[in-house]
Amino acid sequence: MTKTRRPVMVKSIDNLEKQVDAFEQALSENPDTDLRDFLPRTDDPIYADTSLELMRIDLEHRWKVGSPRPLDNYLSSFSDVFEDSSRLSELAFEEYRCRAQAGEKVRPEEYTQRYSVPIDDWPLEDLTTTKPHPWQSFETIDDLGDESSRLVDAIQLFPEVGHEFLDFELIDRLGQGSFATVFLARQSQLADRQVVLKVSAVSSVEPDYLARLQHTNIVPIYSVHQRDNLQAVCMPYFGRTTLADVVRELKPLKQSPATGQFFIEQLRQEDPSDESRAAEQTKHSPLQMLQQSSYVDAVIQLAADLASGLEHAHQAGILHRDIKPANVLLTDDGRPMLLDFNMSDDIIVGGRTCLVVGGTWPYMSPEQRRAMDTGQPIDQRSDIYSLGVLIYQLLCRRLPTDPATTDGPNEMNPWAEAADAPTISEIQMQNPAVSRGVASILQKCLEVDRDARYQTMLELKEDLQCHLEHRPLVHAADRSLVERVQKWARRHPRVVSASTIGCVAGVLLVAAMVSLAWRDRVVKRYQAESLVQELHQTLPELRVMFGARRVDDQLGIQAKEASRQILDRVDPQPEESWYEQAHVRRLSAEDRNQLRDETAELYSLMAASLVRSAAQATDDTEAAEAFERADTYLERAQQLYPGETPDTLADQRQSIESRRTPVEQAAISRLVNATMQDEPTAMLAQQLMSQGRYLQAVPFLEALRTANPNDASTWFLLGNSYAALSRFSEAEGCFTTCAMLWPESYLAWFNRGLCRLQMGQFAPAVEDFDRVLELRPDYPPALFNRALGRKANKQYTVAIEDLTRVITLQGPRCRTLLVRSRVYDLMDDAEAAEADRLQALQTEPVDANGWMARALARVEDDPASALQDVQRAQQIAPELRDVGRNLAYIHAEHLDQPEQAAQILADLVTRFGNPDDVMSQAVMLARMGRNADAIAMGNQALESRRDGKLVFQMACVYSLNADEHPEYVDLSVAHLAEAISMEPHLLGKLVKDTDLNNIRTTSEFRRVMQAAITLQRKVRDLKKSQP
Repeated sequence: MTKTRRPVMVKSIDNLEKQVDAFEQALSENPDTDLRDFLPRTDDPIYADTSLELMRIDLEHRWKVGSPRPLDNYLSSFSDVFEDSSRLSELAFEEYRCRAQAGEKVRPEEYTQRYSVPIDDWPLEDLTTTKPHPWQSFETIDDLGDESSRLVDAIQLFPEVGHEFLDFELIDRLGQGSFATVFLARQSQLADRQVVLKVSAVSSVEPDYLARLQHTNIVPIYSVHQRDNLQAVCMPYFGRTTLADVVRELKPLKQSPATGQFFIEQLRQEDPSDESRAAEQTKHSPLQMLQQSSYVDAVIQLAADLASGLEHAHQAGILHRDIKPANVLLTDDGRPMLLDFNMSDDIIVGGRTCLVVGGTWPYMSPEQRRAMDTGQPIDQRSDIYSLGVLIYQLLCRRLPTDPATTDGPNEMNPWAEAADAPTISEIQMQNPAVSRGVASILQKCLEVDRDARYQTMLELKEDLQCHLEHRPLVHAADRSLVERVQKWARRHPRVVSASTIGCVAGVLLVAAMVSLAWRDRVVKRYQAESLVQELHQTLPELRVMFGARRVDDQLGIQAKEASRQILDRVDPQPEESWYEQAHVRRLSAEDRNQLRDETAELYSLMAASLVRSAAQATDDTEAAEAFERADTYLERAQQLYPGETPDTLADQRQSIESRRTPVEQAAISRLVNATMQDEPTAMLAQQLMSQGRYLQAVPFLEALRTANPNDASTWFLLGNSYAALSRFSEAEGCFTTCAMLWPESYLAWFNRGLCRLQMGQFAPAVEDFDRVLELRPDYPPALFNRALGRKANKQYTVAIEDLTRVITLQGPRCRTLLVRSRVYDLMDDAEAAEADRLQALQTEPVDANGWMARALARVEDDPASALQDVQRAQQIAPELRDVGRNLAYIHAEHLDQPEQAAQILADLVTRFGNPDDVMSQAVMLARMGRNADAIAMGNQALESRRDGKLVFQMACVYSLNADEHPEYVDLSVAHLAEAISMEPHLLGKLVKDTDLNNIRTTSEFRRVMQAAITLQRKVRDLKKSQP
């Protein structure tokens, strides 16, 4: 039997924050402002607590401006508020705190004697003490000793392999230094992903700075954690080989390797278990360059990549200061990435100058060594010198100056003159394979006089690229005429070939004709292989563009047009057998299979896009045409697999034939179960995503990410799936990595900004949207979402500017108008707010988010029409979880249909497995009187995630049945106390949520409410005290 909830009139405190802000603003403009003008009515349930809050603000402000108001004045003016002695104690402490901070010699006992208030709970630390800045220099030997002791204590706390640290399981030790250990770890709370965890006894500002660096050749940072005196930095795991491993293998060799294959061998020594994967990586990655290059050119390519990363860091104002082999990761696909930027702000070894300099002695520039004593600043030319040392060591199997001639760091003389840069002949003596041009680059890097070196990392990168492209050097001297001629010849092979043919003119004509025919076959085969490479390189970007089409219709149009152009080239005669087409027959079996699979995936992406177009079509004819074209694409994709059609294509075509976007659950189960035993594919993952089966798509995408960690599209799609499941922290990490791998694309920055909005990180979100607008000016979705971030930060004027610009670019869209209406309302411009609202309600939405926005705007006045709007959104985007959430909300809260809401939520739980949906279903069941089922589902949700929101809803589950089960009162109140201690902003829901009506009149509820208001005040104080 369904229970009917008893309605109750409860005063909403939605405007409490607004009232407090208004009072503070008025007080700053007029010190004589009367707080009574900002109080609720005396019969309001929160009158007393609101009065106390405003008194505290008034008292604090008056002390700050030098016109303090005695506590007795408040007691006489608001005697009814202080009938509860705990409130008197709170305000008494506020006066005590203000007096102490003003320098008065005041004792808490005075207040006990005068007002008889308890002071046991007062924080009685010396409020006038100012703590030193965390990076303040050591002034005395005692300070240094204290810090040394802190480091020693911290080092003793270092975790060990096999232990758990925070939410990380430490699997292996990757490296260890004096004050830090680097672990391979498994992060249990984030799908057991493998990560690198750097645990340090030194408080480092490195993560804060590196967050500004997003580059393919710099290892990004996922997150930073603190426990006791240890800091932990979490980074993605790209492999465990560093150039230190390479250098170690070079030392015993009698001569340098001949080819770049040597680097690949070092990677496989680290993980020899998966030869097939290594072969696949070699085929399509930087490993291919290493394999096909000479050893010298392989080193120069790695150096050019590192120079590119360092140039990016220098442009951001960041020096590395510690370039050495151990700080360069060589990823499993052969990409060099910089580690450990030396930015520690708390290292004591070597004294104050180490804080400025850092570094490792053999790789330090002469000025960096001198700076260890003088503390003089260094610049980017020091990094250039250190990179030169690294290149020299890789090419010559030794350092330019042998560190064995010194007695170690304690005996080093910082004033000692560094040796002159090695000459070209000396370099070539160490490795005869080094050309004079490369030796000239090295010599310029290693000049003792920094004015004689490359002046920027860009200059060095340009010369390294010139060598790789067989062009004359731009900045270093190109002294060898022979080498310049050889470079010219490599750049102009046809001219050289023609000259050669001219010299042997008159040789047999038949031989020439045979040669030309052979050359024609070679050229055509090369063109076919180039087509394979082009599709392979373009497909990841198309995946991202199709995956991001929801936020940008224009992006989807561009993706379809680009796909059509590519399909015209890879399948120019779709009416014929694909395998009989000339370019396909010229390919090897391996290349042919790759081209087939990726062509089929492109057809599948096009079909899915057309299905979405059909759902958005305004008439049946347009929809039918889109469905027919989609079916044609899938039919052609199936023809690429004579014999047995992949399940992914068969089920996708079935969904189109039945004119239903989501396929039946049986088909999904068959698809997932059949494919779990096979290699995961991006096509399968995207099909699951298009059907809203993000929970099922995630394992496949995680497997693809592990197999191809440098594929930006996989990180992007995985981030989208995590975001759809409300796993925003994991999604943020994916988009961060995607931005690092694909820095020129705005999409990763945009989606990371969306995640940060969801997590309440509004300022970082605005920064992400700023970055998007740098890459793509006037991009409407970025302007719109930046406005949301600015609105949350109370930057109302610039938020209005963004929204107005969106309307100028796109026209008056429903959702944009509604958001601008709310901002105008916050600015107390009621006339403009109402004008925008009315226009929005009369404007037909153009996408699913617009339909949902209009539904929520009119649900209070017209819930039936609001339901129709959400159903239209469901027709356009049935895979969106928010569509189901809004349907359930309208049925439950506005149509009094908890049974329908529970059914919708049950489907969401099956599809998404989100704890929020599980808990919402628990609340619906509790409203229906299904008490045991509700409590079981609520506990299930809390086992998955225990945050303030879910704990609060569990309190509602208990409250809804507390009238029949009095023992639930204590359980409900306990959950409320826990929820508000976790998230103080839930105070508003505490007052107005009707699911709590059964416990609202209890004394237990009243105590929780008083404690919540006190906690909210302290949180606000903390935020105000932060710079």
